[in-house]
Amino acid sequence: MALIIAEKPSVARKITQFLSKGEFRYYTYKRKVRYYSFTLNNETFYVVSALGHLYTLSDKNSGWRYPTFSYRWVPAYIEDKITAKKYYIELIKKFKNENYIIVATDYDIEGELIGYNILRFALGRKNSYRMIFSAITPKDILRAFYNKSSTISLNFAIAGETRHIIDWLYGINLSRALTHAIRHYLKRVTLSIGRVQGPTLKLIFEREIEIRNFIPEEY
Repeated sequence: MALIIAEKPSVARKITQFLSKGEFRYYTYKRKVRYYSFTLNNETFYVVSALGHLYTLSDKNSGWRYPTFSYRWVPAYIEDKITAKKYYIELIKKFKNENYIIVATDYDIEGELIGYNILRFALGRKNSYRMIFSAITPKDILRAFYNKSSTISLNFAIAGETRHIIDWLYGINLSRALTHAIRHYLKRVTLSIGRVQGPTLKLIFEREIEIRNFIPEEY
């Protein structure tokens, strides 16, 4: 038996439909998460999905320390309070003992990281087969399945992980620094800042100043 991991529920269903030619079964885990099975070349395949990132970064230390550089990966439902993701992780863990795994997430650094984290944290594996496709059509999915790579792209996965780590370190430390800076003036207020949020807010601020300082002229 084998397990195919898609990035989102809608893609899991389409992969199942295309590979099974419509001959498949579906199940519902705890009335929350749908997954599928089909038989191809006398082998049973199960198809499950993630719900975006199922794991996220969290501070190893308790409390509001600043600066902080200790982080760890944790299930996203613990940090982000997205309860639905708990059931996706529980379901995937039930397939730990499958003969082999096929990652079929989006082929970019985010998709690779989603698959990589599921492999190491939910399934206890270091690697897997990889379906690579750029469009969700029968032709592309079939080609990706029959020409699957024997390994995921670790370079993509590490690039994605590095970006998450940089964003986390940047965001949490600057957010805490800003919050500490204004704590005597605005009690119980938490300010947030991030790698993208900061420059974006600066552009909005500069534009707002230009608008306020604009003096109309008659022609």
